[in-house]
Amino acid sequence: MKQLVEVEAEYRDRLSFVYLDALRPNELGPAVGQLPKDSAILLLTYLRDRDGTSYPFTRAPEIIRNHSNAPVYTLWGDFVVDGVMGGLVISGQQQGALAVNWVLQLFSGIAIDKLPPPQASPNSFLFNYQELQRLGLSVAQLPDGSVVVNEPQTFYYRYRTGVWVVTTLFGWLMLSVLFLTRANFLRSQAAQAIQVEKKFTETVLDAIAVPLFYRDTDGVYLGTNNAGVEFFGFDKNKQDMIGKTSHDLFPKEVADKASAADQQLIANGGTQSYESVMINGAGESRYVLFNKALFLDSQSTVAGIVGTMLDITELKQAQQLASRWLHSRRTQ
Repeated sequence: MKQLVEVEAEYRDRLSFVYLDALRPNELGPAVGQLPKDSAILLLTYLRDRDGTSYPFTRAPEIIRNHSNAPVYTLWGDFVVDGVMGGLVISGQQQGALAVNWVLQLFSGIAIDKLPPPQASPNSFLFNYQELQRLGLSVAQLPDGSVVVNEPQTFYYRYRTGVWVVTTLFGWLMLSVLFLTRANFLRSQAAQAIQVEKKFTETVLDAIAVPLFYRDTDGVYLGTNNAGVEFFGFDKNKQDMIGKTSHDLFPKEVADKASAADQQLIANGGTQSYESVMINGAGESRYVLFNKALFLDSQSTVAGIVGTMLDITELKQAQQLASRWLHSRRTQ
């Protein structure tokens, strides 16, 4: 909010700014309903009101759309949901891809102190196809390089961001396993260097916005990243997971499915991909796409499993809504 106030003067001759913050849900609706018809709404965050009550990030778009037809823009990629147009947003996935690129440069032989300094956040234009249709706009009118979500296209188009993120992560994970195996072999000669490399790797893992975990062949968790800790609600304490199994952490049905999938992967080798329903730290039921692969020890023996979790809940919900709409159309 402070940064927006600082730039208001630059647009004062073209725009009138109205700030609606710290409102309760029953106040937010009437407030946006009183805005002029030619208004545009910039949704920053509406996660808590002045009473301290917390809300999911989808709550504000729902309220706004019920009281106003104005386009809703945002600064966050995760906030481009039903009722939100989009805009130039910050993408955690693109930040993760940038972090992976740094790691690949390190693996190519470039010393840590020779790596280029961090770049500016790789923001991109992201728009909601449903909102474009509602407002009578076409994809051709968007800025070059814009990404459109919820557009009815092929399977690859719907999943391409997740596919590329997961593919990049798996490629990096395989390189990381090779690197760590070699580092263990040289540990007696380069203990200090290994500690530096390990810390750097953990930092990169924590920079990746996709939840990531790895566990041994007995199903005991060896580690995770901050995204994984936040998803499961462990208050950023990785030790809440490390040393435990899925049966220690999750409901029996979920743990049994994970264990069975692990044993199948260990027996058959290769990689594995499947969907499952998980309960996140907020107690919400989420659809998750798991992608897993094996990693080896210095004797080329299977040492455990590495995996990523891609939250596809919004995609599943959109598919279910589309299916119900098509069914209702056929029955009419």
